[in-house]
Amino acid sequence: MHKKGEFFEYLHELSNILISKEKHANIMLFGGGALAMRYGAREETKVLDVIFQDSEKELLVKAVAEIGINHDIEKDWMNDEGKGNVTKEILEDSTVFIELPGLTVLAPSAEAMLAMKVCSMRTTDDSPDIN
Repeated sequence: MHKKGEFFEYLHELSNILISKEKHANIMLFGGGALAMRYGAREETKVLDVIFQDSEKELLVKAVAEIGINHDIEKDWMNDEGKGNVTKEILEDSTVFIELPGLTVLAPSAEAMLAMKVCSMRTTDDSPDIN
């Protein structure tokens, strides 16, 4: 588990990497990371579930792995493995949460987050988020 403050630091590092490459990327944050970082519903989360929303996915994956190595954490501390749980409506409902020079982070509304958690309902993992 990682403190949400750590993830804010990693996002700033990711932004700096993108700036150094003269790139800008958009991601959508959802799941436990959004609950922790945007809504303050928890202090820790395992990884950041995201959707890489543009053509910079390859660069983002490499940068995320680099940050993981630099901090001795999971190389997939940010990943898009849960993107199958995100509907078109949830994507359209997302608004800007963090705007950094090289990175824009969007997140769904609280209502959309609740709907996603209820639909995925893994009893042991999701019950605290729904309550």
